[in-house]
Amino acid sequence: MFNLKSLQLKKEGFTLAEVLITLGIIGVVAAMTMPVLVANHKEKQTVAQLKKVYSTMQQAYLMSINKYGDSQYWDQSKTYIGTDEDGNNITDYTSAYTIFNYLAENMKSVDGGKANQYIRHEYDSYSLDGTFRNTISTNKAIPNIALADGTTISSGWVENGMMDIYVSLNKCIYKGKCTVGKDIFYFKIYFSPAKIVPEGSPTDNSTRFKEFCNKGRTDKDNGRGCTAWVLQNENMDYLHCDDLDWDTKTKCKY
Repeated sequence: MFNLKSLQLKKEGFTLAEVLITLGIIGVVAAMTMPVLVANHKEKQTVAQLKKVYSTMQQAYLMSINKYGDSQYWDQSKTYIGTDEDGNNITDYTSAYTIFNYLAENMKSVDGGKANQYIRHEYDSYSLDGTFRNTISTNKAIPNIALADGTTISSGWVENGMMDIYVSLNKCIYKGKCTVGKDIFYFKIYFSPAKIVPEGSPTDNSTRFKEFCNKGRTDKDNGRGCTAWVLQNENMDYLHCDDLDWDTKTKCKY
């Protein structure tokens, strides 16, 4: 017959010192891994945002052509006119502003389907390697389209049958600092044939990936060649290793 009295219960537990040591180890591991996890999440978020705005721009461009006719016949007056006696650029964004109004009609612009002639917030721009590029002030007349999610699409110059544009993500302009290749990504709008091309593709000779998406290279345009990489390979691994290649290595080995 089973005797309850003969059953011996042994109570075991952790001492306070053991609990504190365990919590300390967990804290150290968390401190080491959390920044990596947060950075990875932010990069994936940036990739998703860039893909979304690229698709939005392409659709808006096609809809603008359907309404206003073949883009090769749009006003393509050059933005750059020359320099003044102090060496400052003289620019005229009239044609760029017209084109941006065409595009804004087909986007969810916070300005009611219109482009804005002035940036709302002043911010500093940096290259991928950290080189200071310039300060974009609120009184500078740069045509732009502000979207509801905080994305801003801004115009570069119109010349030679195309127009430079750049997209600012992560609400960086509200923070006062944007980095090319992390927050700012460049595209080219071509008028004939009509297409929007991300900079840094293997066939892009102006902003090649290995030269203009390289943290180890000091250049004010460093980062401009990252756009095509992000869209095609869906990663920003160029922030973590410098030996990536379109054909042989499209991801870092962590």
